[in-house]
Amino acid sequence: MMETGFTDHNEMTDFGLPYAFVRTPRPYDTTTLNYNWQIWETKAFSFYTNETEFVDEASANLAVESILRFMVNKGIIKAEVNDGCMTEIISEDRLKQIHSPVAGILKNYVKTGDAFNKGDLLCELLDPLEGNVIKRIEAPYDGIVFFRYNRPLVFEKTVLYKMIRV
Repeated sequence: MMETGFTDHNEMTDFGLPYAFVRTPRPYDTTTLNYNWQIWETKAFSFYTNETEFVDEASANLAVESILRFMVNKGIIKAEVNDGCMTEIISEDRLKQIHSPVAGILKNYVKTGDAFNKGDLLCELLDPLEGNVIKRIEAPYDGIVFFRYNRPLVFEKTVLYKMIRV
């Protein structure tokens, strides 16, 4: 995933990533280098892979390939790269969140990037003492998993998923 605060999205497609996320800056963004570069009219992008606390070689390779693809498309370097895919620009209002209604142990059945249909089982929440299922979370609509909470313990009202509704 790539994120930017720019309204000109043409260059975002040069990365060849499946999705580019555009959001309105929040107060804490004002302390970031990316935000400050944009204030001074420097084009800045942030890349995020599927994992932030663990090494995920597949998503790391995708990020490296997309940066190389961008550099080739801009004439910065010469290299052989694949075309990537058509980039879909996602704005904040297209993402829908699914929160945990209870605390428990999370058993996920979908991964980031998975497509799902209304009624599909996304996850189960288990009682930490007895191990039985206390809540099943089903998809409220058709969509794609954009973000997935992946820690085993979940508090009530934790954002479990951010979904792109299709």
